[in-house]
Amino acid sequence: MQRNHLPTHHSASLPSIASERKCNAAKRRIARGIACVWVYIVYFFLFSGSSTYAQVGAKVDAITMPNAAGTSATFSHCVVTKIEPDGVKVSHDGGFAKIPYQFLPEAWKKAVPYDDANAKEFKEKQESQSGTTLTDAQKILSAQKDEARIRDEEKAKNDYRERVAALRLQLVGKKTYKEKSPITDQLKRLDIVERERLATLESQKEIARKLEAKKRSDDLQSKK
Repeated sequence: MQRNHLPTHHSASLPSIASERKCNAAKRRIARGIACVWVYIVYFFLFSGSSTYAQVGAKVDAITMPNAAGTSATFSHCVVTKIEPDGVKVSHDGGFAKIPYQFLPEAWKKAVPYDDANAKEFKEKQESQSGTTLTDAQKILSAQKDEARIRDEEKAKNDYRERVAALRLQLVGKKTYKEKSPITDQLKRLDIVERERLATLESQKEIARKLEAKKRSDDLQSKK
């Protein structure tokens, strides 16, 4: 007797199950690819080259802040290189700088997590590690500025004396007013310039004395 071999339900479903698994795997790969594309798009529009967020690589055209000389300094084409609790380090056209939190662009301030206590603790830790307190650094800078100012003053005085001596030497042998007049005019102009220089210098010294007196007064008040 010949037996008829009919396909069972189990053997008939194997190809369809394998096909379904391949289809699901392909769908998962496509979904992962789409998700990666969306992540890249969001990252690009939010962060890439944007000056809105103070993250490493963020850019801004310029930042202005006070400097140690009491004036202001402007840093052009700033790029964030590091974010610290008390500010942001940037590279710029002239080199590198640390921008304290209070001088950051407003958009960056909103993006930088700032806490006054953490900033103070970080600053003290940095100073202790460097072995030089802020006061010591200011004293060193002040001494260097004083030395440079003294050198500049001596150079200006010497230049003035040399030029006057050279002009007076030219007067020797000049007898007529016509011969002497151009030289005496130069001497008068030199004298005016020197007087203006000395007056400006004295004014700067007076301002420096007032600022120093105010600083000492403020220090005394803060200690009370």
